[in-house]
Parts: sequence; C-alpha cells; structure tokens
Amino acid sequence: MIYTVSVLGQATAAVLCAALTTSAPSHGAAIPAPQTAARQAAELTHARQYTEAAEAYGRAFEETGDAVHLYSQAMSLRRAGSCAEAIGVFEAFIAERPPQSDVDAARVQVGECQTLIARSAPAPEPIPMPEARPPSPEPSEQDSATPRSQASWARDPLGGVLVAIGGVAAITGGGLLLVSSGSANGPDNETERAHAQRETDVRNTSTAGVVVLSAGAALLVGGIVRYSIVARRGRSDRLSHGGLTWRF
Repeated sequence: MIYTVSVLGQATAAVLCAALTTSAPSHGAAIPAPQTAARQAAELTHARQYTEAAEAYGRAFEETGDAVHLYSQAMSLRRAGSCAEAIGVFEAFIAERPPQSDVDAARVQVGECQTLIARSAPAPEPIPMPEARPPSPEPSEQDSATPRSQASWARDPLGGVLVAIGGVAAITGGGLLLVSSGSANGPDNETERAHAQRETDVRNTSTAGVVVLSAGAALLVGGIVRYSIVARRGRSDRLSHGGLTWRF
C-alpha cells in the first residue's frame, strides 16, 4: 500500500495521542480515560477487523473532523473487500483538500479499486445466435423427372380426345350403315319414282355411314397411337433415371 508522509504522520500522531490520553488524580488509584474512536479504530485495524475499523474511523472523523480518518476509513473498507464504498470515501477525502501528495495517493487507490471491480464483474452473457438451418437438398435428376414420368398414357388429354371423338364417329357411322341396310328393301307396291328416291337415300346414307365410320376409325387409331407413344416415352424416362418402375 502507498502511504504519504503526511498521512502516516497524522495517523501515527492520532494513535499516540489516543494511547496517552489518560488522567490520574493526585490522590488514589489511576482511572483510565474513556477510549476514543480513533484508538478503537487503530486496535481493530491491528486485529484485522477491517469492517469494524472502518466504522470506528468514520466516528473518529465525526468527532475530530480530521481528514486523515477518512483516508484510514477508505483503506479499511478496501481491505474488507468493499471497493465500491472505499472509492466513495476516497472521494470524500479528496474533497477535504488535503496536501497534493495525499490527493495523488488517494487517486492511486481509487484506480486500483476500479480495476478490482472491473475484474470481478461477471462477463456479459453471450447473445444467442439463431440456429443455422441445414440447406435444402438439391432436387436430383430423378426427382425432377418424376412429374414428367407420372404423365402416363392414361392421363394424356390429346389421346383421350382422339379416342372419344373416334368412338362417337364410329358408332354414328355404324348406325348410318344399319339404317341404309334396313332401307334397302322397299314395299311391293312401291312406285318407280319412290323406288328411285329410296335407292338414292340408301346410297347417300350408306356413303355417309362409311365416311363417318372411316373417320371415327381413323380417330380411334390416332388416339391409340398417341397413347402408345406417351406410354413408351414414360417408360424410357423411368429407365434413364434409375431403373424400371413397376406399376400395378
């Protein structure tokens, strides 16, 4: 610890005066004088009871107004581990305008106390960082090909349209052929003109039936071919992306 000559000199003088302040009457046994706060503080400091010594030095300053007791009180508080309180008392000591050497010594003690406080302060809790999410896996070629492979022949819209129209046309054409076949034979009392008209109607109906039936058949064949192409393309895609896929 750093003590200047003036602080030590005043503290030592205060302790010696407290020890010698006894009064004895001219007659009878000596009666000890009451113990002063400064003497009690010195004895407590010698016994290393620093908390109690600091309280006694505070009373000594109130009794005498001597700033040296403030310095001693601040040192006792620091030794007791109360650096925050010690800094306040050191500042009060400096406010009493002691000699500059004593001011410098007090400021050194304040700096050391501030360093001890900073070292004993708990470290700030780290700011929690958000958990990093794993990156989404890149879609594989097989995954990217799945929608295309799932477009099977059964869900091909163009093939469905061709088959549907072809079926209707084939049924219509067949019906026309049946009607023309049924109208081929007329009644026995049919006139020449009616016979000629009937022949014309049968021929026209039969021709229309053949044309419509042929168109329906062509559309049916086109739809079937379309389905076949789509199904073959789907199988080719599945085989090129990892093997054959069995479907039930």
